[in-house]
Amino acid sequence: MPSAHEPTDDTRKTVRILKSCANSHKTIALILGIDEKTLMKRYREELDYGLEHTRGMVSAAVVRQALQGNINAAKFYLACFGGPEWKQQVAEGSGGETTIIVRGGIASVKNEGDE
Repeated sequence: MPSAHEPTDDTRKTVRILKSCANSHKTIALILGIDEKTLMKRYREELDYGLEHTRGMVSAAVVRQALQGNINAAKFYLACFGGPEWKQQVAEGSGGETTIIVRGGIASVKNEGDE
């Protein structure tokens, strides 16, 4: 008789990541080499909260980078969570350019097809 599947830290992490990428239970079970019933029984928490866990870890990484001086991480965080004064505003320039105004900096981007 085959031995029962026992989750490891690595397989739990794999299930969280695969679930956060919207993989089906069938696909995750196939990757782990187990059946769906075993997946549901042994990895219930990872299946239920995989997306939230990954989203939280990525958010924490962005904040850590912002606090360490990464300007792009800070702009991204503030654009998402800084309130309306940090949202990007787009204005058309006079020379066919699109100017994206972000508090703390201005970027000018040429429209497609412009020389």
